Amino acid sequence: YTDGRTVCERGLQVAAEIAAKVEGRVHILYVAEPLPGGSDLHPALSKAFRAEQEIELDRLSEMARGYGVDVSAEARSGRPFAEILWACREHGFDLVVKTAKGRDGRHWPMLGSTAQHLVRKSSVPVWLVGERPQETPRRVLALLASQPSTEERVLLDQRTIQVGRSLAEATGAQFGVAAAWDAPGEERLRERLPDEEIRAYVECARAEAEQYVDLAMEPYGDTIDRDAVQMLRGVPHLELARLANREADLAVIGTIPPRAKGGLLIREEAEEVINRLDISLVAVKPEGFIWPAAA
Repeated sequence: YTDGRTVCERGLQVAAEIAAKVEGRVHILYVAEPLPGGSDLHPALSKAFRAEQEIELDRLSEMARGYGVDVSAEARSGRPFAEILWACREHGFDLVVKTAKGRDGRHWPMLGSTAQHLVRKSSVPVWLVGERPQETPRRVLALLASQPSTEERVLLDQRTIQVGRSLAEATGAQFGVAAAWDAPGEERLRERLPDEEIRAYVECARAEAEQYVDLAMEPYGDTIDRDAVQMLRGVPHLELARLANREADLAVIGTIPPRAKGGLLIREEAEEVINRLDISLVAVKPEGFIWPAAA
């Protein structure tokens, strides 16, 4: 996806490198947002703008062909996230790649931008390319839920592992899995309960977390080394983000919109992790997920 900014070249490089390694193809989508208030450009200006889009698409297409991949391109007008989602439905893409603009000191701009909509609404995995020097990742890390208490969440974590491993294999990167656990209220309980009961409570929390990870890893049997799985203790979203920022080039995380009314929202824990990532990430949805507004 591009909107004409040169920063989008970072995303194109990642997309082209991945496509070259898996003998895939790249489709470049240029989406121009309508003018505020529904105003139309003067015909001469409109013609000039379309010509500018074509020049930019030709330039990016030539850049992508330099990686030895088949390239197609198109220009659209509308809300970028909606056009991207429709393009995925029409063409059957496997991966959306978008450049993230960087951080504003607190959050990724994707939260409240085109990328926010994509992360929350795209049934296709969305790769948000960060600002680090562009190379295919050397280490891919799948981040699991701290307590996948529903079958849907377990299945999503399994898909997160599958997508992460596939991307690692495609790029020649190392692959790892991480989960975090905590014993909520432990410190306050120490004021009221004997040490033996506290130890039993903490041990139960740890055992439950390991059980969840075992469920997520079950389909992969011996194909993923258990030593590649890290179990962290602490506030899950903080520990997972710290580990990913420290040890990975690409984080893969599953997101489930809650069932509450008021629209789609990323599951709170996943959003808290995403808000703290300084690296590129891939957001994964449950199998069969369709954004209701696009159905």
